[in-house]
Amino acid sequence: KSHHTTTMEKRYFDWLNKKGVERADVSLFDFPLTGRGVKADANIKAGTIIAKIPYDVLITEEKLNNDIFYSSVLKENTTITGDNSLALFLMLEKYSLESSENEKTKDQEWEKHIYMQPSQYNNVLYFNQQEIDELRGSNLFPITTQLLDVQLKSDFSAIVSSLADRPDIKNKLSYKEYLWALSTIWSRAFDIAVKGRQQRALAPLADMFNHSFTTAQADHRFDELCHCLVFTAVRDIKEGEQIFICYDPTLPNIRLLRLYGFCEPNNNRDVVQIWAPCHPQLPLFDWKSEAIKKLGINNQECFTITSGGNIPSSLFINLRIQALEDISDEEAKQASKGMISLSNEIEVISTLQGALSSMLSAYPTTLQEDEEILKATNTNENIKNILL
Repeated sequence: KSHHTTTMEKRYFDWLNKKGVERADVSLFDFPLTGRGVKADANIKAGTIIAKIPYDVLITEEKLNNDIFYSSVLKENTTITGDNSLALFLMLEKYSLESSENEKTKDQEWEKHIYMQPSQYNNVLYFNQQEIDELRGSNLFPITTQLLDVQLKSDFSAIVSSLADRPDIKNKLSYKEYLWALSTIWSRAFDIAVKGRQQRALAPLADMFNHSFTTAQADHRFDELCHCLVFTAVRDIKEGEQIFICYDPTLPNIRLLRLYGFCEPNNNRDVVQIWAPCHPQLPLFDWKSEAIKKLGINNQECFTITSGGNIPSSLFINLRIQALEDISDEEAKQASKGMISLSNEIEVISTLQGALSSMLSAYPTTLQEDEEILKATNTNENIKNILL
């Protein structure tokens, strides 16, 4: 570790101490496989509190709405909510750090933490075109292209437009920094429940813990009694070990790659996501759409097939109703109970097989070719994660 890095970390921990963050004997370390993470500098017993981060130190949308500076922007621009409000915060904080002293927007309370964030990420927002093309066949390909080509540009444009009367802020925003800010939130924010209300929170030190499904030695929760985000050892941790947490025990690789920029080999939580909305040109479109909706099924969202090959009953119900030839409320109700008729069920199976075959044929390489690429020592890390 360079002297510069060590100095930055010392200033960072000094700042954490001043903010009332409590921690066990831990430090930050650049690990060979995972990059920067949290290291135990002494043996830690199971049950020990590793870190306790007060709510006052967290940044949430609710707190930004009560901040003297940010509330003047957010309360006048109701289109900037959720992740976009946190993204605006990060963009302006980062801009102020990079500006000359007389251009600073506000006091830099978060300066030390901003300096510790990565300058770029490995998630899909940073993929080049070759890497995006490698996603073909998976549901992540249309999600990524929709995000990059339409949604995020539209969201950023909406933020800029809503700040038309604030050129002091508007002119300091860029799309590149917006992608950085969103990536920071996607990969480093925590979802916490405070007095029964779910909040997204940026949490100093907490976002330095790396993820593992199988070797996590600590868990985390928001403790209402001490009003802190608390990390506790769930087993003994040896001096020198990296301390892992589990971001979410249900995450498939498609979400790990999209949000965090990595995948887990042999992830038994993997899924295939399939879209099956009613096409506007489908015969009896209006009636079928309403019949599906009445059964509590939203076919505008993807259906998830688990790694064990379990196909959700909601997908069968959806396809059975779409395959009906005539209006029949009785047959629509029967769809939720089981097969409507043999011919209907054959059409459902045929449609499902066709959709999955189309997805499989869209992959640019075969399984055998993927396995050879993964064995190669010079394969780009992003390509490896995409193939996994």
